[in-house]
Amino acid sequence: DAYASDIQENVLESLLIRNPDTLEWSGLVAKSWNVSEDGLTISFQLNENVMFSDGKPLTAEDVAFTFSFLMTEAIKAPSERAYYEKIASVTAKSPYEVVFVFKEPYFEALGAAGGMPILAKHFYEEYLDKAETFNESKGLLIGSGPYRLADPKSWTSDQGSIELVRNPRY
Repeated sequence: DAYASDIQENVLESLLIRNPDTLEWSGLVAKSWNVSEDGLTISFQLNENVMFSDGKPLTAEDVAFTFSFLMTEAIKAPSERAYYEKIASVTAKSPYEVVFVFKEPYFEALGAAGGMPILAKHFYEEYLDKAETFNESKGLLIGSGPYRLADPKSWTSDQGSIELVRNPRY
């Protein structure tokens, strides 16, 4: 929902971000990228110093996992699946290189690939086998952004409020 999105925007990061002055894409987690001539393949080189708030490094494996996680039918994320359905594959080529391949030319390819909020594989992968637990949860959130939850598994909707704290690794 809109409230969760507001929180997630402060906790999760993506490969690229729009420059608010020029509206051009700028690197956030990605330090560089290359789009193939046919527009079907986009390769990103990641910054090697980005860490999740728990101190684990953010790598290309996390980016590839994010796509796989969102595209898993058992995970209730139909709007995300619809948005990313033009992506054929996301592959970690090395620890800091990830490649997106699109099924067909898509005018919004760079935005779709570069704007995907990156999930921490080490945190979320257990929920592939426990999709119902993930789907019913409100307080599972860890990222590499400027803020974090004090405990990434602590928040529940009956608390009424949520407190974000500074991510010391940002």
